[in-house]
Amino acid sequence: MLIHKGSSTYGVLRGPRRVLAGLILFGIAAGTSCTPVSQTSSAPSDKGPASTNQQKVETVRVLETKPAARWRVLPDPVPLDADRIATHFEQFIEAGRQLQQPGVLVLPITDSEGRVRPDGLGLCYQAMLALERSTNASQIAMDADTAFATLQDSGCGRIGSTFTERFRNACTRSVGAQLSVTGALANKNSAWELTVALHPLDGATELTKHSIGRGQLNTIPGLIASEISRHLKITLSAEQRLRMLKPQVTSDEASTQLIELMKTPPAYYADWIQFDSFLQQNPDCVGAWQHLIRGSDELYFDWYYDWIQWSLHCLGRINPGLEDSHLELALITRKARLLTAEHYYLDLERVASKLPGNFRIPSLMLSCALKSGDAKAFDKMLAAWRKSDQRYVDYLLRGRFLINAVQNHSILRILGTNWTPDQVRQRLEEARSDLQKAIELHPDGWQAHSLLMSLATALKSPREEMEQHFAAIDAVLPGYRTAYRCKLEFLSPYHHGTIEDVATFAEQCVRTKRWDEGIPQLFVEAVRFATTDQQTSATSFAAYRNERLWQAAQVYRQEAEKSATADDQRFAFNYFVYLAGVSGHAKDVASEFNLIQHDNDQQIYQRAIFETPITFQFLHDLASAPVETDAKNVNLALRLAMGAGELDLADKLLQQPAPADQAVMILNHRNATALGQRLTSEREVSLQPKEIISAFLAQGAPSDGMFPGSNVSVSGMTVNGDSLVWRCKSVSAGCALNLLLPVGIRHGVISGEVQVTGTVERFGVLLHTRALRDIVTVMYKPKDRYVSISRSRHEIAKFPWDAQNISFRFEFGAKEDILEPLPGCRVTTPVLDDVPSGFAFEADDERQGQNTGTLILRNMKIQVLD
Repeated sequence: MLIHKGSSTYGVLRGPRRVLAGLILFGIAAGTSCTPVSQTSSAPSDKGPASTNQQKVETVRVLETKPAARWRVLPDPVPLDADRIATHFEQFIEAGRQLQQPGVLVLPITDSEGRVRPDGLGLCYQAMLALERSTNASQIAMDADTAFATLQDSGCGRIGSTFTERFRNACTRSVGAQLSVTGALANKNSAWELTVALHPLDGATELTKHSIGRGQLNTIPGLIASEISRHLKITLSAEQRLRMLKPQVTSDEASTQLIELMKTPPAYYADWIQFDSFLQQNPDCVGAWQHLIRGSDELYFDWYYDWIQWSLHCLGRINPGLEDSHLELALITRKARLLTAEHYYLDLERVASKLPGNFRIPSLMLSCALKSGDAKAFDKMLAAWRKSDQRYVDYLLRGRFLINAVQNHSILRILGTNWTPDQVRQRLEEARSDLQKAIELHPDGWQAHSLLMSLATALKSPREEMEQHFAAIDAVLPGYRTAYRCKLEFLSPYHHGTIEDVATFAEQCVRTKRWDEGIPQLFVEAVRFATTDQQTSATSFAAYRNERLWQAAQVYRQEAEKSATADDQRFAFNYFVYLAGVSGHAKDVASEFNLIQHDNDQQIYQRAIFETPITFQFLHDLASAPVETDAKNVNLALRLAMGAGELDLADKLLQQPAPADQAVMILNHRNATALGQRLTSEREVSLQPKEIISAFLAQGAPSDGMFPGSNVSVSGMTVNGDSLVWRCKSVSAGCALNLLLPVGIRHGVISGEVQVTGTVERFGVLLHTRALRDIVTVMYKPKDRYVSISRSRHEIAKFPWDAQNISFRFEFGAKEDILEPLPGCRVTTPVLDDVPSGFAFEADDERQGQNTGTLILRNMKIQVLD
């Protein structure tokens, strides 16, 4: 959740949309200037389908791909008439009420002992699709995708999990169904025995058994759908029955593969290749087609057009005759960002008549009114939805929609729309009213309870209210991760609690031992809530030193060692070591730091936790810092003294004798100390290329240690007049540059110019290195033509860039940093930990050993402001 308090705007944000909203809101709060890349970029990355087509989305009116042309013709736009669309919306709602049968929920297929099989979720999804696609639109209020999403949200599809009767009934009511179906497979010698159980909410269970031949598990969905249609007395034509029974996949293994593919929305070229291979073998698998067309919400804006093109091309090449209204709806939702509100609504209006039982369409239609900015149309449609007969699912979906509407308007207000803070709060109160009515109808509706937990945070409700919803969820669905996360958010210091509250509950999460559900893993999220300002993404390192948080961290590590998987144990080990380093307990884990430092095979170290090798080496130095300095550890003490800006101490250490094998590094430290002393006396220093080579350090991965400055030239650094030139010469290893100024600066300005040519994949400037404070990363991507700024691993700004010369200026301030990655582009970020820190450069060449990429650094200046 992110709440933008500065404008009294409350937004309940989730998933990828939460990230997007957070970035936009933070960009405004942080003082970002310059046009954001998301509005102007036209050069997509080569990591996704956009590399094959760079046509600008803004100019697209009709998609060009020939297959499935019936989905692509866009009529001339007409203004949205509030009365007309409200009337049509009301007609759609009423059509849903007139359906002959409520929906059906098929739960994951289990083994004979009631444990979910690896293919259990895939088989049940196909069964619901078979029923939905084979019956007439007027026969059953079936929405297979909403039902499947509910099962996924509950976590009941995990391999080996079981479900109770109470949970089964809760799922059934949550999707507006009156009938649930379970299937159990028993191994019977040369065949399988499938037991299908039909569970009416108000009647007796009906059992049927079927013998399934080896290699014919793909027939199970059709058999289950057929049993449902028989039980409900749905009349099917011969064509409909054949369509229902026809397998959607071609092998026993494909149902498991389908769910694996669907775990992550496809967003990159490699994802498309996987889907393409699967669909070549299973061309009638509608679920996979829908997932491919929808893609990921994380797609860059310019990739949307390309993703649609690729999806339709794939469909036309593999199965051009596939007709399905649900695929059409998937395409419409994917095209939404490319269309005007009028075009979007006309497309929805056309498909709505074919899918009167689809739960998603009301929210999509209402979103058109939001997109158009027509408040009258929005209010009329909302009123039409409210005055119809109400079910749990209506209250749930409307409450969720209103929360998302507030979230979107939290973004849109910045762009000029005009919901007032009072209107925003009114919408959230309306959402709460709908959700409260939902749980009156269905007390076990865990999704409504979890949304009310989020609203309790946003609307500043008493803790008792949040706890009641948490307990209600835990009674029907123990280990529901969303509920645990909502509670952590409520307890965060940014909202209603304290660091101690967060630490206590985080420890409770760990002690659940529910690693499969991801509950102990929420400890990392808890630390983020306890230490991060959610409005600015700024981390307070002072908060890390809370002793209660450290106690919880020790429990996290101990429980991970006892009961977590190998991957979770590795992560917990690294994260615990990191927390020890930043919380003042580095010396307590000196042996663990040494273990990672000598991890030559990289089997233990996880860079993502430490963010950069520089951070790891700094924390390792803190862990290894001696009480008294002797000849063996002069270099270590020097690094710490220089990073803290203690140049007098560094000068004294340089007078001490050092081992012969440290002589080169001692010389480098001497040069760096001399540079720091010049800065102190002259206040501003223009760095010559030779000074950079002599005073900066190269930084490698943990097992590489800290390289002496003389090795910098070996990695491809040369002097050319007034410029420092880098060209990678490595053939066998990754082509990378890591160059660190070891002298800490408290307040100052760093400026310079960089020119990037050829195959340099990225060039980055890391600010606030070797200090207990957030690292700010300014990353230039020449091929993608943008520059991004991240703080504490969160992107806070992104700007277009012509991939030519770079002129930068970064100011370290007492209360805020002023970051100018490009002329005319400026971002300000707050300073929470005002301690001396350094900076570093890093770069990668995408072609190893071909020497086609060059980076030129010139006119480097450092100014001290203290």
